[in-house]
Amino acid sequence: MSAPDGSTELWPIRLDAVRHTYDPEIIADEPVFVGSTEFTVDSELGAYVWWSTDGGATWNEYPDAPVTIDRTCTVSVYAQLPGLSDSQTVTLDFTREYVSGDVEIQAAAIGNGYVDVEIVPGEPMGDDDYRIYCTTDGTEPQVKAAHRYKGALRLRSTAVVKALMVEEGKRPGAVNACEVIVPQGVSGAIKIHFKEGDGVTAVIITPFYVIPQGSYSIYYTTDGSEPQADPAMLYDGSALMFSEPCTVKAMLVQDGMLPGEVLSQAIRILTGISAPGSDSDPSSEVACSPEGMITAPEGSRLYDMAGRLLDINATLRKGVYIVVTPDGKAVKILVR
Repeated sequence: MSAPDGSTELWPIRLDAVRHTYDPEIIADEPVFVGSTEFTVDSELGAYVWWSTDGGATWNEYPDAPVTIDRTCTVSVYAQLPGLSDSQTVTLDFTREYVSGDVEIQAAAIGNGYVDVEIVPGEPMGDDDYRIYCTTDGTEPQVKAAHRYKGALRLRSTAVVKALMVEEGKRPGAVNACEVIVPQGVSGAIKIHFKEGDGVTAVIITPFYVIPQGSYSIYYTTDGSEPQADPAMLYDGSALMFSEPCTVKAMLVQDGMLPGEVLSQAIRILTGISAPGSDSDPSSEVACSPEGMITAPEGSRLYDMAGRLLDINATLRKGVYIVVTPDGKAVKILVR
């Protein structure tokens, strides 16, 4: 422009500062999460984006794809465009939370008409490190005083117990549920039927009284141990065939009732051995101790005078027995 005297005069003009790159935006559905979560960055087209989780000590280039976060931290992000100044640094806090463990619902005691139920952590814990909440009416337990578990629950009718645990500083755990069946009476008796054949005895086990099919189970053993309500001991109703003497023990368990009394039956095996055709033979290496224990060559078999197969390792009562050695020789033994 011209000066008052007509000469040319230069006047300074205002220059705009270089524009900042637009600030990016951190997008996350779950900034408070369990396990892991993800975030993405929305930024100006063509911008280079950098992110950090250690307060800017180290920066990583954003890969234009979701970034996984698996710990509590603060994510910092900024953007750059050639010819423009950097954007402001944008931050978002992420918080990882942990879930309490599971509980176990256990029958502590079972009686005629009641069951005592205990609820314990699935893993050992200190008494002050957790709280348990439960219900017995099938509703979901809530973290409130009315549902606080304080000791064994005595149930007098079948119920669904639901429980969860809250550990210090963690979210409530998953709800565990268990139907607790309260026995109403003791199961009935059973019969053990057997039919002795030549070298084989067949055994069938039935309830003593008629009971509707599908409303009971029978459990048995043949090794002298006590039967338990264990699937491995379940009797399928078919005939049991024995070629060796043993003891069958069995019990009945009716639906919703305590197990019945265990019945025991010794099973004999009849053979074609004829007692009159057997003679004593001092040279046979067969002997009997004063305590009634038989000594005989390995593989020998023991029978009573009726031809029933016996356990050769058992202690025998007074009487006459037959030992058949591996070479087929039958030797009479007198137990005094």
